Amino acid sequence: MNSIHARLRFYRTRKNLTIQEVSNQTGIPASTYKEWENGRQIRGEPYPALSEVFQVSLQELITGNNSQANPVLEQLDGIIHNINMIKRDLISLF
Repeated sequence: MNSIHARLRFYRTRKNLTIQEVSNQTGIPASTYKEWENGRQIRGEPYPALSEVFQVSLQELITGNNSQANPVLEQLDGIIHNINMIKRDLISLF
């Protein structure tokens, strides 16, 4: 899986998710996500949300390499996960 597009499809199907389910969980329009899987350039900052939904590290999502060999990246992934959870909690208050 050399391309991020192939990894997106792989991780989605591995989690038995539909494109619509990924869309619902990330807030990314389904049509946009589908285009990404089909090779269209990814714009914006969707990576933290996608890595959380697919339960893979940011490094693994972006590069295809597992970050278990690098504890600093694992800690960063944990921090990003916590920030995303706090953001969701704050958003739900409004």
